[in-house]
Amino acid sequence: MTRAWVLRSLRDDRYEDLALKRGLVAIGWADVGNLTGSPDLAQILDAVRAKYQFVERESVASYARQLFDFRSTMTPGDLVLLLRRSSPDVAAGHVNGDYQYSRQLPGGYRHIRPVRWAVHDIPRSLIELELRSVPSLLMVHQLDADVDLTRIDELVTKNIRLPATNAATVPEDAGELTPIAHLRANLSYARSLATAGNTLGTLKPQSFDVNDVFRAAWVQAVAGLDHWVRQELRARLRALAEQVGGRKPRRFAELEISLDQVQRVLRDEMSFADAVDEYVTKARGHLAYQQPDRIRDAFSLVTDTANFWNRVATVLRERTDEDKPADGKEVQARLADIVHRRNKIAHEYDEVPNEPGRKRDIDGAAVMRVIDWIDQLCGAILVVVDQDRTGRDLP
Repeated sequence: MTRAWVLRSLRDDRYEDLALKRGLVAIGWADVGNLTGSPDLAQILDAVRAKYQFVERESVASYARQLFDFRSTMTPGDLVLLLRRSSPDVAAGHVNGDYQYSRQLPGGYRHIRPVRWAVHDIPRSLIELELRSVPSLLMVHQLDADVDLTRIDELVTKNIRLPATNAATVPEDAGELTPIAHLRANLSYARSLATAGNTLGTLKPQSFDVNDVFRAAWVQAVAGLDHWVRQELRARLRALAEQVGGRKPRRFAELEISLDQVQRVLRDEMSFADAVDEYVTKARGHLAYQQPDRIRDAFSLVTDTANFWNRVATVLRERTDEDKPADGKEVQARLADIVHRRNKIAHEYDEVPNEPGRKRDIDGAAVMRVIDWIDQLCGAILVVVDQDRTGRDLP
């Protein structure tokens, strides 16, 4: 049975063009060395441990698993989907060779697979539903067996542009979706806007500024972050309220539940979890969760947030191929810049200072980088929060 793999484009600006022209796909972790003679997971794990001694153990395990999948699980004939950085598109093709180790690629990328690319520009919005389960912090991911590849196969083998799946629409049973699933739906909509902007740009309409579609995608991505923090906070507060015994964060114990709520709990008119949920809805429902300080404050109700942003930076640095943040200050600065631009778009027409009527430049590639970074940021925050919950060592 043909497997399907999703890979993220590497951050070197030269890589994408080179990969599509030469017919290959590559991944990082060059320090591990040549894996041609190391087909087993245990061998690869030992090699990763030897070269990444100061990396968190969960990251080491993730590196090894992805290298093993790329080296040994992936086979000729498998479908490959490359999430591009330079546009809101996906390149697709089939693996047509075994693992190779090369010193010829720019950016220090060594591990490669030959690929016969069939198409370079599938709008991501067309297959967003199939991609929604792809973890934001993995460079190599095998799509689950229950993902229907029929639509993707039609796009790749026959170049038939089927209608887009409605991935951005929250279904009727949305109450059952996890916060991260809601985030993916919102970011899917933002990507759809970016794709629409690219399509409209080719038509060169005169009646409106196509770049405003990209600006709408930027605003939507930040709104998705805000909504995710709000939902994640409510879900975790409720879980803590339902938890009998166990260690709870100091700020959770300091929540101010009203006497009326206490009486209703005592009369069995509502549960304690309902009282906590009511509190967070009424007392914090008006807050926006976009700025770094506000996000850290929100999660302090459900976890220990000491050194919070530095720990998030560690996860991003170790588990993504984006620009590596040196510390939490860089992560906060980038988020603040994204939110600042969002506010300029929403409230000030995105005008260039001292140049009335002229808007700042924006394009689909820039918006896609913001959307993907927000996706990875939320994934890194979840890693940090769940490390606290499970009692694992923190970086």
